[in-house]
Amino acid sequence: MEITLTKRVNIAKRMTANTAALKDWRIRNKHDRAMREIAREISGGKGYIIASVKELATKYGTLCNYETTAHGADAKRVWGLQMNEIHRKIQFVAI
Repeated sequence: MEITLTKRVNIAKRMTANTAALKDWRIRNKHDRAMREIAREISGGKGYIIASVKELATKYGTLCNYETTAHGADAKRVWGLQMNEIHRKIQFVAI
């Protein structure tokens, strides 16, 4: 079963809004502070990003931890931001 674009957008909006609302005590380093600010910016607008990995890397630099030379790095995806509970790090997540 294919997930529709509308569902992907709604999932990304919800994830990004939850990340933007993270409490200060959960944010423990510069990377996460910067990513939470990006989440707040995005939540103030559409609430999600539609871009390729290369576009994310160009705009956000080292905050985007995906390989720009990988297969499919030019494909557009819906992106949200979410705290990775295992690594305790906020990351861009493709939906």
